[in-house]
Amino acid sequence: MKRIISLVCLLSMLVVAFASCDLLGIGNHEHVFSEEWTMDSDYHWYACTVDDNCKAYTGRTLHDFAPDLDENGNTVNVCKVCGYKNDRVSTAADHEHTFGTEYTSSDNFHWYECTVDGCYETSKSREHQFGNPETNYADGKMTVTYTCVDCGFVKSQTSAVDAKVDSSVEWDALFSSFKLTNFTMHVYMTDGVETQHNHCIVSEDALYYHIPDSIEMYIVKVDGEWVGYRQHEYNVGEKFKSIEGTQDELKTTCENYSRETILQISFAENFDKFVYNEAEGTYTATETITATYYDRSGNPAGELYCFNSVVKVADGEILYISSSYKFDEAESNIQYSFIYENIGISEVSIPQYVIDEATA
Repeated sequence: MKRIISLVCLLSMLVVAFASCDLLGIGNHEHVFSEEWTMDSDYHWYACTVDDNCKAYTGRTLHDFAPDLDENGNTVNVCKVCGYKNDRVSTAADHEHTFGTEYTSSDNFHWYECTVDGCYETSKSREHQFGNPETNYADGKMTVTYTCVDCGFVKSQTSAVDAKVDSSVEWDALFSSFKLTNFTMHVYMTDGVETQHNHCIVSEDALYYHIPDSIEMYIVKVDGEWVGYRQHEYNVGEKFKSIEGTQDELKTTCENYSRETILQISFAENFDKFVYNEAEGTYTATETITATYYDRSGNPAGELYCFNSVVKVADGEILYISSSYKFDEAESNIQYSFIYENIGISEVSIPQYVIDEATA
């Protein structure tokens, strides 16, 4: 029992940060920015022109609107910088604003609108706060979907995935250099009952860690300052609290989590055990295979016996791993499952509701 408890604690810790533009099919190049504005309903910017998949930009700022007349003589809002137009100019008589209770959303913000006809006044808009993305693979493509935790606004991005690995040498090289950003870990009893479910995101300047019904924590660098919030969910009714500590202490906490490899699974030297599914872009091993796991210093710590293992690869990088496993070959009354997903995709911010509802 002591071993099980200590291993559960071990698996609950976080993993090393890793990010790469190549994971999104962007590739490495010197950016060349357009001299013409790209725009959406909120911002304008100069986009990179080298590659259609490159999302790099410069000069991104909010529109600066002023009333003007369009070609038909109608009053419109026109951005004084880029020329973007919308028709959100109030035609209602003077009144006291009454705001709705459901959010209206744009690509980047959400807000409450005045319910009076002809009035376009809004509550203070808030930028979307996206949780951990969901990643789906189909027909050689990867779709990453983000959902705002405050208003439910959804955005997604699809890019091509070339998952083919041609040799065991290439396979072993993948796992020898493999580093994690995000993971989800499940612990199941053999009867299928889930006893634990951990999730985390780590990056150079942000941390999100969540064990449902236990703890949820954010530490994020905002405008050059470190801030943090934590909630112990097993204390019924407890709200989020600001994490106490100096700037150096908060920074150190984030760095300690992000640089330590607590659980890193390697399927190196198991290339011949996996079967490639071209339609799904996955490598799957249904038979039990032996894999190595590592301690926080990156040294081999032991072996796992894995089954129902799935690996997804793109552009020479591992994007996804899932597996069930045991710590010995014999039947055990407990088995573990882990999912490493959204590797290299790390967008962490503190949801507005956490900030609004937090206690000192």
